[in-house]
Amino acid sequence: MSESEDPVMVVVNEQSVHLSDMIRSLSVEGNWKLFERFARRQVIIQWADREGIKLSPEDLQNEVDEWRYENRLERVEDTDAWLETHGLTLFDVVVEAEFLLYERWLMSRIKEDDIRAFFVQRTLDFERVEVCWISVSDEGVAEELCLQVVEEGADFYTLARRYSQDEATRPAGGYLGRRRRRDLPQGVAPLIFAASEGDVVGTVKVEKGYALYYVQKRCPAVLDETTREKIRKKLFESYLQREMKRAEINFPFVFSDL
Repeated sequence: MSESEDPVMVVVNEQSVHLSDMIRSLSVEGNWKLFERFARRQVIIQWADREGIKLSPEDLQNEVDEWRYENRLERVEDTDAWLETHGLTLFDVVVEAEFLLYERWLMSRIKEDDIRAFFVQRTLDFERVEVCWISVSDEGVAEELCLQVVEEGADFYTLARRYSQDEATRPAGGYLGRRRRRDLPQGVAPLIFAASEGDVVGTVKVEKGYALYYVQKRCPAVLDETTREKIRKKLFESYLQREMKRAEINFPFVFSDL
């Protein structure tokens, strides 16, 4: 097979790795993600075509201009040099811009009613709490610290900075940040989300000892723009998986042809 039919993809110390080498290795490993990525891409293009999505020259130009801006290629000379270095043409960039626009248009057509229904059905997934913790290895120490906070009014943050064994959060008074249910240990999440602001939850057995949690702030689920965009992406991926299941996808690559 000629070099043009089986191009060199990587050169290491003057040793070439061909496209066929990469494909063979991925196949033996059972790593089909690269192939699935391009199958996904083609499904999106065909889906957009069935939906009758038409892109204007202005849409494509704006997308290419955005690509140039992101890559700091404002000057034509810089763009030409970049394309030459990467073995690409401006047409290749336009093709990629077209695909990205198709994907964006399909996502934008997801109905607001579907987004709201998804939010209502999964409201608990979008709730957050701002939480701090104290992590220690000894249960007795944890119980004593809990007693100091709950019954003696000791400052949780001060105790965290003094006694917590979690090096990452100790300097900030044990601050873990905003957490969803799935971000917390399975047995801990229900306790924390059932607590009120200012409550201390513990003593709790955790993976590396024992912990106290301080519920600093509750953050109820709100269908704001950030949440709406997350739901839109989730629904798009769900619809895309449906389209991929409907599509006939196979990988007819034959190594004996190389």
